[in-house]
This record gives sequence, structure tokens and C-alpha cells, in this order.
Amino acid sequence: MKTNEIVDQIASRTNLPVNTVRRVVGQLEQLVAEELKLGNTMLLTGFAKFEPVDRAARTARNPQTGESVEVAAKRTVRIKAGATLKGQVADA
Repeated sequence: MKTNEIVDQIASRTNLPVNTVRRVVGQLEQLVAEELKLGNTMLLTGFAKFEPVDRAARTARNPQTGESVEVAAKRTVRIKAGATLKGQVADA
């Protein structure tokens, strides 16, 4: 499901205007990104935990050639499903 489909589903389930839902979803995305940039963890209790993770530089191997390749250090995001979400998916 893509963002537009999510917005449409929420709008129809809540009877809110699509533009309002689109702004709320956009602000949620922006807030999560801003907090992760600052190094903060975002917890949507029961749903998911978003946390920034710093990955160290490392040496990897090109699977096609077997040649060693240096991979630079970077910051990425780890997302863990919450207990409520895990339970709902398991009951499906």
C-alpha cells in the first residue's frame, strides 16, 4: 500500500477530508525524520519503534568479482514492530 492509498483509507474510515489526512501523514513523516536526524528514538507505542543507528565503516566483498570493497560509515534507521502490531499480524 502506498502513501496515497493510506491517506484515502484513513480519510474514508474517519470521515476526514483527504487534504487534512494528507497533511497529518506528511507531518508525521517529517517529525519522525527530524527526530531521527537529531539522534532521538521515536516510539509509537504498540506499533513501531524508529531509532537511528550508526554503522561503522567496514570492508565488504563484491559477490560477483570477490573483490574487497570499502563501505563508508553511515547513519541509518532501525525499525522494530511493536507488540500490538506483531500480535495482529500473527492472528491474521
